[in-house]
Amino acid sequence: MKEKLKSRKMWAVFVTGLLIVANDAFQLGMSEETVKWIGGLAGAYILGQSGVDAVANLKGGGAK
Repeated sequence: MKEKLKSRKMWAVFVTGLLIVANDAFQLGMSEETVKWIGGLAGAYILGQSGVDAVANLKGGGAK
């Protein structure tokens, strides 16, 4: 379980989701466009990191 808590991809999803929910719940004042950009950036990071992890696993090095 500790390994999963070290996952940067998991934290990116968690923080992005928390920020989006907090913006709606507490009226933080972020525009819809800003929220979409944050979600898009998090998604791009997660996809990119997944690609890096996949290549590392194919080469036998494993993800760090």
